[in-house]
This record gives sequence, C-alpha cells and structure tokens, in this order.
Amino acid sequence: MEVKIKACKMDEAFWVLDRLIELESEELEWPLLKANMHIYNDNHTSVCELLKEILKKESLRMEVFHDFVMATS
Repeated sequence: MEVKIKACKMDEAFWVLDRLIELESEELEWPLLKANMHIYNDNHTSVCELLKEILKKESLRMEVFHDFVMATS
C-alpha cells in the first residue's frame, strides 16, 4: 500500500486497504487509515460515512473524533 501511495496510485492503494479491511475486519487501524487517506484527498463525504461506521463499532475511540474534526474543518 505504501508503494502505491508513493507512486500516486491512490485507486490501487485504496484497493489494498479495502482488502486489508476485509481480511482483518476486527482491526480498527485500517478503516482509520482509509479515513485519513480520504481526508487528504478532500473526499469529505466518504470520510464522514466511514467514520460513522467506525463509531457504530467503537464509540469511544478518540482517533475517530479527531478525524471527524479534521474532515469537517
């Protein structure tokens, strides 16, 4: 994934990340990383949808609230 990001192949990086999320569905870091990638790509609608899904599972994670602030500011 890191190689894809450095090569500016964001679609491929998102594909790798989606696959990681599928394989390790209990891991929260992958969806948070995906949200951060959407923030830096100015795709705020996707960020908010993704973070809402994360909050359904982990309502007390500070990182999720931080990302919401980043996405809306």
